[in-house]
Amino acid sequence: MSPGPDTMILSALERHNLPALFAALPLLRDLDSEVLAEITREVEWFSVPGGATLYEAGQPADGLYVVVNGTLGLFAPQAGGGSRPSGRVAAGETVGEAEVISGTNRTIANVVIKRLDSLQHAGTQARATPKTFVVVPSGEDVDAAKFAVGLARCLKAHGRTELVLSTQGHEQTSHWFHRLERSNDFVVYIADSLQTNWTRLCLRQADCVLLLARSDGEPRAWHGLEAHLDAGSAGRSIELVLIGRPQSLATARRWLDLHQVRRHHHVRNADDLARVVRLLTGRALAVVLSGGGARGFAHIGVLRALQAAMLPVDAIGATSIGAIIGAGWAAGWGY
Repeated sequence: MSPGPDTMILSALERHNLPALFAALPLLRDLDSEVLAEITREVEWFSVPGGATLYEAGQPADGLYVVVNGTLGLFAPQAGGGSRPSGRVAAGETVGEAEVISGTNRTIANVVIKRLDSLQHAGTQARATPKTFVVVPSGEDVDAAKFAVGLARCLKAHGRTELVLSTQGHEQTSHWFHRLERSNDFVVYIADSLQTNWTRLCLRQADCVLLLARSDGEPRAWHGLEAHLDAGSAGRSIELVLIGRPQSLATARRWLDLHQVRRHHHVRNADDLARVVRLLTGRALAVVLSGGGARGFAHIGVLRALQAAMLPVDAIGATSIGAIIGAGWAAGWGY
């Protein structure tokens, strides 16, 4: 695979950092500096576009890979044919070493979710917290910029955050995106509602795609983007955000019938948006309320104590009397 211009730029600018990169990898961190320097001289640096396959299950193991920038989706073959998502490999992690050490063929396939800058040396991850978010509006009647500004503001409470517009990034190289994402805890991209080069670029970078629509709008598909939303989606979360007070729950159901999403959110105000951010970043607080009539009073006491401690409840699971108390709390009733 011949290196492209972006690859050569990235290689020239960052090859001197490879020993430090290797020293941070669990697989290599116990090696001395001379061995790491030798590995640095032997690696091959290359890029793979999003949606492409790095290698297939059953192929000979030609080496191990270090993901410098981007994300890999892992797919395990199934007995009846086809494959199923089994995890992901993020930047700073290695893949393929098990087969190299054991001398066996590849046992899983790797598909690039987000454009990959990788190192190859001859010879199941849990769902990670999303780092890059792309906001995709359903149409021009949706104020994606306002929502993205609020999203970035809430994310800043949990780490360094950058908001990226098309005017900033549409002519940049992959090295620019790599440096941007590496220097921030979170990055928010605002995509176009149409199939444009900028939208495709945003989707390539996204760990989490937020499909943004008005709750009072007519449900419709993101025409022209279906293939880009589906390509390499393993390990990447696609979520629906309906802004405004819903006229009917049936409207949300119609949106969900059109799109396969991990979950959906209703955002009416700043508190709702803060809750969405906590859910997206793994910081949400959930409460489970059990059944039993007498326990209903205890449930009310627990919820009031959490409120007094300024600990917002982001999700409630419940049964019997707990379901009644929980539904009332979710609806905004005061106890």
